[in-house]
Amino acid sequence: MKVMYLTAEGFDTPNPNNQLAMTMIDDFLNAGIEVYMVASHRKGINPDIPKVLQNRKGFSYDIVDRPVVDKTNFIKRYLEEMTYAFKAMNQWKKHKKDVDIVLLQSSPTILFSITLLKLLLRKPIVYSVFDVFPGSAYDIGVIKIKLFIKF
Repeated sequence: MKVMYLTAEGFDTPNPNNQLAMTMIDDFLNAGIEVYMVASHRKGINPDIPKVLQNRKGFSYDIVDRPVVDKTNFIKRYLEEMTYAFKAMNQWKKHKKDVDIVLLQSSPTILFSITLLKLLLRKPIVYSVFDVFPGSAYDIGVIKIKLFIKF
């Protein structure tokens, strides 16, 4: 079995999802499940691939460069994530016949990514929600319009 792991984040930029993603991919590989990952590169603070995943049998990946966008600029951030979805799609389309299932990590533009996957890939999709507190973006001022949270 081969899993396509799609994420809008990358290991190069510290974020709370990195440890969960790294552990999950490591567990898949240890169980004999192959993983193809598409991730982003923004800040280059850390390596694009953590040491525990480097040179692992059954692990392949593509890294897509992304600009750093201020998290408080919701519209610009949303548009950039849509652009990233297309760039990522250009990578995963090359592997669509090789994978059995898609694991899609949560992101603000998730509906857009799911639509692309459903139209072009036609594989089962598992949606992984790492951000369990969507209202916190409003509470800390990242999203200023409460209607977006309700949507």
